[in-house]
Amino acid sequence: MLYNQAMEFLSEKKAIEKAENLLSTWFDCEPGQIIYKPELGDNQFSKYVVDAVIHINDIFFLIEYKKAGDLGYVMKGIGQLNKFEINKENIVKILVVPYMYKLGRKKCEEAKVSWLDLSGNANIKGPNIRIIIDNQSNLFKRPGRSTSVFAPKSSRVTRFLLYNSQGAFSQREISLQTDLDEGYVSRIVGSLQELELVTKDDSGNITNRNPETLLDAWLEKYDLSKHNVIKGYIPARSGQLLMQHINNFLKKEGINFAITGLSAAWLYNHFASFRTVTVYSEKSVSSELLSNLDFSESDIGYNTIIASPNDTSVLWNLSEIEDIKCVHPIQAYLDLKGQPERSQEAMSQLKSFLLESYFK
Repeated sequence: MLYNQAMEFLSEKKAIEKAENLLSTWFDCEPGQIIYKPELGDNQFSKYVVDAVIHINDIFFLIEYKKAGDLGYVMKGIGQLNKFEINKENIVKILVVPYMYKLGRKKCEEAKVSWLDLSGNANIKGPNIRIIIDNQSNLFKRPGRSTSVFAPKSSRVTRFLLYNSQGAFSQREISLQTDLDEGYVSRIVGSLQELELVTKDDSGNITNRNPETLLDAWLEKYDLSKHNVIKGYIPARSGQLLMQHINNFLKKEGINFAITGLSAAWLYNHFASFRTVTVYSEKSVSSELLSNLDFSESDIGYNTIIASPNDTSVLWNLSEIEDIKCVHPIQAYLDLKGQPERSQEAMSQLKSFLLESYFK
């Protein structure tokens, strides 16, 4: 169900009416005509299997509506709109969602698909039309605890499928491997199927439809700060020496840990030097141990991030590279999001490594 800020239910019909209202406002004209489900009627648009056609100022907008702006829904909408080869200048395809997130906007741009969201943002291109609005906040945030398939516990299913991207698994096997109830796994798999991120084969086994898209969808929702994070400074001459110091100290103390983020990315592909070291510790590090590390807590000028993971699966499938204990490269990729220094470049390099080594 879709709700606005006043928590009123917004049906698909109401959502399309709101899209029409936005278009009319932007074009500064009277409300346009809406043809719902044109494939069911006898009209010139019956060959287009879309949710609606909005007619404004002699322009026909083919509307594909998705109930959420999650990447899976966006990719599904792009795929549906791109089925139509349109040569008429007065027809524009538009994907409509409640709120379009950054990654969805990028994917629409790459696919050359126009979009608008019901929060008032848009990127629409057509004959003598150019509308760009990108400063409106999300009016459709759901209150309360996240029910996303990428919430900490739920994401174990995605993690398992990405870590084993070439396999096909029964729901029972996924349940056993992720230590999740089979009914819970069934609900998560159902949601991933709805997003067209996974499929079931004829035997009922779950396969990873497109690991790159599944990873992108997870990244969109991922936030390192959702772990229990502290930032601070440890004196060190370089990032590599700092990483070795933390690694050796935590090993000596018998703490289950793993390096992640920029330093882990460097271990996997030696791309660029780094100053900041991020490390997961299975348990909270005591004040005494922090003191022994010469760790001074501070959000300013920090070079160390210590995080207690919000789910044990973060520490699945650890590697040891050059005697340094680090997370799986997929986890390292996620943890680069929002980090300082050359994290964006490191993400690009690490993703190429994943595509070549894990997602072939």
